[in-house]
Amino acid sequence: MSRLCKIDFNVSVLKESVLENLQNYKQHFVINGYGRRFFPFVQIDKEYVSNVFSKFGIFEFYDEPKFGHFIGNHFLENAYTEPHTDMKGDGYSHVRCNIPLVLPEKGGNPTVNGVEFDIDEDHMWIIFASEEIHGSTPISNGERVIMSLGAYVPSNLIPELMQKYTV
Repeated sequence: MSRLCKIDFNVSVLKESVLENLQNYKQHFVINGYGRRFFPFVQIDKEYVSNVFSKFGIFEFYDEPKFGHFIGNHFLENAYTEPHTDMKGDGYSHVRCNIPLVLPEKGGNPTVNGVEFDIDEDHMWIIFASEEIHGSTPISNGERVIMSLGAYVPSNLIPELMQKYTV
């Protein structure tokens, strides 16, 4: 199975809502690196979140407690996310499903364990954030805006899920 998943549900309402309010959101953004900012704890309909995670076979989870669901924005030329891993909870692993809302002309692709994934606005992708080294490539000619849905998934489910989606 692929780490990328073709979006087969209506993301346009989410996309329109986020992009319409992006200027308002920007006052709540937190800078987190060169040319990067994010808006944590965005309220997303629980059914929508469940639908997204179910596309990757994840049905048991709770919202990631440190940042929750967030809007991530790379807004300066050559901005990127440095390779890193995220914290996990006691008995839980941190998993993120990312949905691109705006992509630059070049770059902004996710990387997982050193492998780059070429994405477009019709894909979402899964990251086992506490288990894998992940980041993104530098952007050029535009911005990158993603909706990142974060969950804590029971750690005992992770080996099987990672086997399905390992690069």
